[in-house]
Amino acid sequence: MVVMTVPVGGDIGEEVHTVDQHLIFTSGVAKAIVGGEEKEVKAGDLVIVPQGTKHNCAYSIDLFNELKLIYSHQHWPNPSLLVHRLRSC
Repeated sequence: MVVMTVPVGGDIGEEVHTVDQHLIFTSGVAKAIVGGEEKEVKAGDLVIVPQGTKHNCAYSIDLFNELKLIYSHQHWPNPSLLVHRLRSC
């Protein structure tokens, strides 16, 4: 599991994964963009991103925004990449 804190006006970056991903929004309000479809999401919402689907989450409201990401363990084969990714958020 990965926990991200995203600043107001920030996003997680458009990306595509080779495994399914579960995005659990724990605070704030965001725009989830999955496969070109946009939806407003808030704390308590879950978004499931099927493997191979382009996605992003952008925050513009609230002062503190956090989400939890759950992937298959094969997604992060290099632990130093995980640390770098978290620092870049």
